[in-house]
Amino acid sequence: MGFFETKLRIGLLASALFLTGCGGGGDDNGSTTPKPVDPVNQSPTVTLTAADEQIEQETFTLNATANDTDGEISSYSWSHDASFDFISDGLSSAEVSFTSPDISEDITVNFTVTVTDNDGASASSSQAVLIKRKVSNVTITGLVTDEPIANAELEIVVGGESFQVQANDSGRYTAVLNIDESSTKKLVRVKAKGLDALNPGVEFVSQLSSVEKLLAQAGEDNTLDSNDNFGVNITNVTTAEFALLTRDGTEPTSEEELNSALLNVDADEKIQLATLIKIVVDNPEYSLPEGVNSTLELVANEQVAKQFEEEVIEKDPEIIEKTKKEIKEDDDLVTGATGTLEGNYIINSPRYHTNTAYHLSLMADGSGQFSSNTSSAISWVENAGVYTLDFAEKVTIYQNSDAESSESVVLTGFSFTVLAENDVFRTIEVTRSTERTVVNSNTGSVTMTTEDDETYTTNLIYKNKTISLLAEQLVGEWAFHVQDNDFDTSYDPNLPETLQFYADGTGVVDGSEAFTWQLNSHSLIVNYDDGGETGQLELWFTKALSGGYQLVGLDTSFDKPSDTLTGLLIKKQAVSTTNEDLIGRWHGFIGTSQSYDLNIHNDGTTMIGLGITDWLGHLNDGQFTRKRFIYNNEVVTSCEGFDASCYLESEMIHEFISIVGNLYYIKRTLNYYLPNGEIRSQSGAILVYEYSKDLTYSAFTEELLENYTEFYSADGQTDRIYTEYDENDNVTYVVELEGQTYTGATFNDGVLSYD
Repeated sequence: MGFFETKLRIGLLASALFLTGCGGGGDDNGSTTPKPVDPVNQSPTVTLTAADEQIEQETFTLNATANDTDGEISSYSWSHDASFDFISDGLSSAEVSFTSPDISEDITVNFTVTVTDNDGASASSSQAVLIKRKVSNVTITGLVTDEPIANAELEIVVGGESFQVQANDSGRYTAVLNIDESSTKKLVRVKAKGLDALNPGVEFVSQLSSVEKLLAQAGEDNTLDSNDNFGVNITNVTTAEFALLTRDGTEPTSEEELNSALLNVDADEKIQLATLIKIVVDNPEYSLPEGVNSTLELVANEQVAKQFEEEVIEKDPEIIEKTKKEIKEDDDLVTGATGTLEGNYIINSPRYHTNTAYHLSLMADGSGQFSSNTSSAISWVENAGVYTLDFAEKVTIYQNSDAESSESVVLTGFSFTVLAENDVFRTIEVTRSTERTVVNSNTGSVTMTTEDDETYTTNLIYKNKTISLLAEQLVGEWAFHVQDNDFDTSYDPNLPETLQFYADGTGVVDGSEAFTWQLNSHSLIVNYDDGGETGQLELWFTKALSGGYQLVGLDTSFDKPSDTLTGLLIKKQAVSTTNEDLIGRWHGFIGTSQSYDLNIHNDGTTMIGLGITDWLGHLNDGQFTRKRFIYNNEVVTSCEGFDASCYLESEMIHEFISIVGNLYYIKRTLNYYLPNGEIRSQSGAILVYEYSKDLTYSAFTEELLENYTEFYSADGQTDRIYTEYDENDNVTYVVELEGQTYTGATFNDGVLSYD
């Protein structure tokens, strides 16, 4: 029964009762007219229109078409069932816009509009919209090879995503990557493992740059192969490079971090480690050391790699050089230069801050500039992958003199080939020709010798990829020490210097000599005064250290010192130490080819490994010095008990520049004295030690035998071990045991053997 029908019946009933109560009818003038009845409100209608699919982070609109037959639409209200928030506009109107956040996967969202009319009735409509990720598609195709690693299992890692694929019988693989746009700045790392049945223990890695850069290299077809980026070939060489750039235990996550890490990679060390991998993979008679599970583990640990190298040399002294040659001739392992070689470079192996450096500029017209101790304009040509330099003037790369003679070495030829390249440096093999000149200071006679050509592997570093500093990073006090191959000037008693950089672009050296400075995008320029003449030194920061920077400099202002400099810039800290901080093992020198243990005991007794040293240690209120005393031309432990002719002949003073973690940055001053106590000569250096409290040894190594070692027996007899070199400069050992002398002793795997 309807609402209006019910009201009518009630009205008629009421009228009948009224008439009955009044006793009957009446005429027309006494009748009553019913009031008009309001009609029932009709609910509105609404439909929603929108595209079925939308793209993340792009604005899209939804339109509501509403109608109310007996009134008007008074309000619109929009909602959705997504678990995240949209950026929206027009939530109270017929047209609304939404923008999704970055999403990690495609998601369907139900959007609902509710309309209400002027009488309060409402209606709703919903539509599902698929929000799709923005993705970048790239196909990577390459080779897993040392010799090809058949059916290798690959994992390609991009940020938090990974893609699996398997190589074919010839080691070739193709991987199609759909990468979320939010990951385009992330790095791509390709890992490959050999099957246990075919290549047990083979684990190769190639660290590529960002997705964004790979897409640019891939070009319009979005396919990246070895012609676009040689790193898609996953090899012993790429694995060695990855091991070196992650030696500090940190894997890079951005291009900036990757470029910084690549500056730590020494090209020669990379080829050496790649050689060790190839020896294991290709030669059945060699296997991974006990406890080492993969080729990556073999080269990731410096000590493990070094020990394995020694074992390989002991077994076959020629196999390393033979295998290196195989790598350099394998087009699947190394590549020539791609693109132009025009640019500004530093030629330097960054493994040690004492390594020689050259500056090289190559222009498009075949001209250029080369700097070592001296500089020269050059012309250059490329022929069949060999780049050859021709010098307009002789370039001196070494010079030295003493009371009897002076000598110098000049370049007479210089060429190189490119073996590999990344975004920071090219791995090059250099062949250089030199001529040595010796002048007798007494007679004036000149001897010139053409030396054998030298071939070696090193880094060709892009100057515009060296470390870029901000001014606020540089402001403060620093210890600065650079060296060159001009040994006439290298023993400067004022080294290392203290540089104070002020925020206004000025500074002082050792508190007195003023200079000005400015930072370019990838270098520091220092302008200074030298006897009224202005000089300019430009420094490139080639390696980040925990306490500062390794650097290469260029200063062509004056004839001396050398044009090219290498060294360290270490930030000074306020350091306070006690004797307890000094007692323990100082392993040095970090950043140089010299490696030894300076063992400091509680009473100040100082030993080099297990060996004795003439410079005895002294601890005093947190200060550490080493002293050597002379009496009757013999070294004695001290002058106590001797007459006045005994004197302090030399002294090493250790001052802390900074302590970062377990690394001690030390300014060491070495003074030599005359018998009257006056300083005869003085030299200084920045030295870096790795500190450990533990003085024990768990293994017997050759390093422990590098110094003169004495062993004492209960009856007071002294036995000795010391090193000698044969005619080929190979190390052998001499053992003096119970009064007998044994020569030609050899050391292998912790065992010293002699006949």
